[in-house]
Amino acid sequence: MSVLRLLPLVLLVLLLGCPTEGDDRLPSCSPPDEQELNTLSATIEGEAWTGTTAGYQIIAGPALQVSATGQDADGQTVNVVLRLLESTVWSVDEETDEVVTDDGDPIEDILDDEALADFDMGDANTNGANATVTVSPNPSMSTGEGDGGGFASITASGVPADGEQGAAAELVGCFAFDVESQTGAEKAELTDGGFRLTSL
Repeated sequence: MSVLRLLPLVLLVLLLGCPTEGDDRLPSCSPPDEQELNTLSATIEGEAWTGTTAGYQIIAGPALQVSATGQDADGQTVNVVLRLLESTVWSVDEETDEVVTDDGDPIEDILDDEALADFDMGDANTNGANATVTVSPNPSMSTGEGDGGGFASITASGVPADGEQGAAAELVGCFAFDVESQTGAEKAELTDGGFRLTSL
């Protein structure tokens, strides 16, 4: 390749900086390898949990909402609800070398485009996404309370379920976040979370 052909690429790198996708300061996650269809799964306070759901739906907001319920290792009923309204874009500022965030796209555009997206799990109105976890009979806990917060990602969209032609399209993703009750008395950490869903 000639120097003249390389010159535009060099200028582009100088202007935009090097890619930051591999920076370990940027949040990331990977869905479990063998996620069952229409389930959410996670490690909750060190214990594996799986909840089942009929699928996700679009509610007022608009927001993608999915609610899954299953028993934990102690036999308690655990309900996890995810609400995704608007994505967040993380990057590293080339001048300050600090992690910065920008508003992304609304969930309806993400689904229409079958796009991948990341979400800042906190307060739905402020962060664009939130999660609620209820371990019966205790009060519900949320990413929008106290020190709650975390990350979720849509990693695949629009692929036919189980690869079968004509099957409902899957939405696949992962998450990790902390939740806290309004009083601060109840807290939980969810790690290694994943979902594989079809639309209701």
